Amino acid sequence: MSNEDWREVAAYVDRQIAFIRELLGQAKIRKQSAKAEEKILPPDDAFKHPVCLAGANACPPEDCGGIGSYADLKEIVANPKHPEHQEMKMWLDGDFDPALFDLATVNRVLRQLKG
Repeated sequence: MSNEDWREVAAYVDRQIAFIRELLGQAKIRKQSAKAEEKILPPDDAFKHPVCLAGANACPPEDCGGIGSYADLKEIVANPKHPEHQEMKMWLDGDFDPALFDLATVNRVLRQLKG
């Protein structure tokens, strides 16, 4: 992969992380009756980087607004008859798939992280 490809992947992951932080910041946390069982394991020298096991959907494009704006954007992009459809496609450079999640790409980026 070229340096530009890596920059794009890193930007993608940064947007995913920012969106998750926004979700967490806006979410109301409820106490759950069942407690999660946690275990702290000793360090494993074989473990070199984080790994993503699963995921779904693309992160919001840069500067699309908050969660509500992202929901509106997905609706507009999915409906070619929407009055703002063409404008949004142009703003997105016509290249946005809200259902896209590439596990291999995410894990390639995570392998580059240093502990």
